[in-house]
Parts: sequence; structure tokens; C-alpha cells
Amino acid sequence: MSIEQNKQIARNLFENLSNLKFDAMLDAIAEDVRWFVLGGTYFGETLNKELLRKSLRTVKVGVPNGLNLKISRVIAEGDNVVVEAEGNAQTAGNKTYNNKYVWVLTIRNGKVVEGREFMDTMHVLETFGPVMRAKGK
Repeated sequence: MSIEQNKQIARNLFENLSNLKFDAMLDAIAEDVRWFVLGGTYFGETLNKELLRKSLRTVKVGVPNGLNLKISRVIAEGDNVVVEAEGNAQTAGNKTYNNKYVWVLTIRNGKVVEGREFMDTMHVLETFGPVMRAKGK
């Protein structure tokens, strides 16, 4: 895949995440993906595709109208794509969830094989509590 194709795969993935289109998002992710959520020890676990799928269910409960992500930058080199974005969502509990993200993706053969997600995990915990943590390890 070309660098531009990889950038488009990344854009599509996060547009689908933003709009809670999880099946379409997960279609872009390899079965053996390794996904890391970084930014605090609470979220330091590695997720495979099934645990990522479970985590996404809690996102839909927490922000039923979507994350409203605005992508500000997409940078790519080889198989690696970096996406910077900010979300501005209303939670199910009528709180404002405004987080900033950086995702570092490795894309091979049109699929994300590794994702590193950086965000303000304290803001997640303050807004949602521990409900956002994937269960099932």
C-alpha cells in the first residue's frame, strides 16, 4: 500500500470511530492486532481485536451520539501513520467529554496491525469512571 492509501485507511478508521460505526472500523484492523492505550497506568493493557471490540461497546454507551472527532493532522512514513485529533462529545450522563488524542498506527497490507493510542486517561476516568476499561482478559 502507498503512504497515501495508508493515510486514508487511518482517516477512515477514525471517522468510523467518531461516528460509532464500529464494524466498519474493525474491518480495517487485523485479527492479530496489538492495540495499546497509553497515558496512564490504568489503561496500560494491550488489547487484541476481541478486547478492542468489547471496549468499543462501552464507548457507545458512554457517548451515544459519537465522539465528534476532528482530525487535525495525519503524518505517514512507510507503514506508520500518526493521527492527531480532538473529540468533543456529550456523554450519556450529560457531561462534556473533550479529549485530545494521538494514534500511532502500523498498517500492513491494508490492515492496522498495531495501534498506540495516547490520550488524557485522567479525563476519561473523571468523566466516565472505570466503566471504560475493557473486561475479559
